[in-house]
Amino acid sequence: DEQVPFDIVVIDEGDFVFSAMRAPIEHVLAFLNEGRASRPSQYIVVGATMPGYVEDGAENARMTILQKFPEATWVRTKGLHRISPTLKQKFVPVALDTRKQVLLELVEDIAKDKNNRTLIFAVGRTSVEEATQALVDAGYEVK
Repeated sequence: DEQVPFDIVVIDEGDFVFSAMRAPIEHVLAFLNEGRASRPSQYIVVGATMPGYVEDGAENARMTILQKFPEATWVRTKGLHRISPTLKQKFVPVALDTRKQVLLELVEDIAKDKNNRTLIFAVGRTSVEEATQALVDAGYEVK
């Protein structure tokens, strides 16, 4: 097997890769650089959700990148992923064993205002299916 050298690695969905992968990112990068000369690759990490805070000790993608690559250069585009001024957003880190309860509590609170529309993000198909079932079981309409 012949290895193909590369100079640039683009990691799309970096918010997922750095916060939700089971293997530490160092293992992934070591695999990508296996057999390379001493010159390091350039990494480009692309992600739409890179909040810059940590709550309750939970790491997020931005914090992981800052910790592992303190010399990283951050580039943001103006307007490409601009958030609507009428949008309210909230990042809620949850533990696996309490996520259903937390989801239902948040949705119950949001549902008090009948004019709200809510979009819930989950990592992976299984999480989406579990959240959908929990909401349906609780009597919410899920589209």
